[in-house]
Amino acid sequence: MLFASRTSFNDPYDSRSAFQVDQSDVGTKWLLKKFRTEQPHWSPAKRMLKVNQVQRRLKLPSIDRDDTELDSVGILCLTEHWNSMLMWSHYAKQHKGICVGFRRDIDIFRMALKIEYVSEFPVILRPQDDHNTILQKALLMKAECWKYETEWRVVKRPMSESEQIAIKQQNAYLPSKDLHLLTDSRGAGFYAFDKSAIESVTLGSRITERCVRDVIRSIDSAGLAIPIYVVEPPNHKYQLVRKDFQRGSMAFPIEI
Repeated sequence: MLFASRTSFNDPYDSRSAFQVDQSDVGTKWLLKKFRTEQPHWSPAKRMLKVNQVQRRLKLPSIDRDDTELDSVGILCLTEHWNSMLMWSHYAKQHKGICVGFRRDIDIFRMALKIEYVSEFPVILRPQDDHNTILQKALLMKAECWKYETEWRVVKRPMSESEQIAIKQQNAYLPSKDLHLLTDSRGAGFYAFDKSAIESVTLGSRITERCVRDVIRSIDSAGLAIPIYVVEPPNHKYQLVRKDFQRGSMAFPIEI
């Protein structure tokens, strides 16, 4: 399963956000509280001096570093519904491809997070936005015009070996499968998943016989006993309808 980098997305605004140094009273108070907690022996004057230093440092250009880190994150994009005409047109080779249905309670699909569709460009506030908030704003928010996708994402950021060890120690009570799921995070690239997570396969209305044979062969070689559907050709309604695919006859609803 490919977890793609945001650099390969068709929308240049997708997974992008603005960085802003928060020099408002809120940002200043946040830093003062942080230093008060971490360095209680510092005088008020020293804490204020450190606040000014941090705010000046955060203003320095770091776009390249931020972009490099976010570019390396792997993202799996999923949708809630199989029957979107736009999704078939955009992502399934103009209805010549397939739609694979997955179970939400198995393997990596348990980690899927729902996309939030917003009207304003997300702004990451420094220094108070933590790592998870940055990932949320940068990778899990999209423009409202994409709302039809009803998208969910699984995010895999590069994880250091020391971080993996720490997570395993903190969650030692979990089954080994769950620990692997939490720590197998290498950024963009291919990831294996439990084949039992595959729930169904739907063939597009324009799929070719050759493609069907390849799909059936793959399903059989994996030993999967799952329903296979085929989308019927246009029926004078703006609606996709699917029916059970008859494997034995290799019958197609359209001419090949």
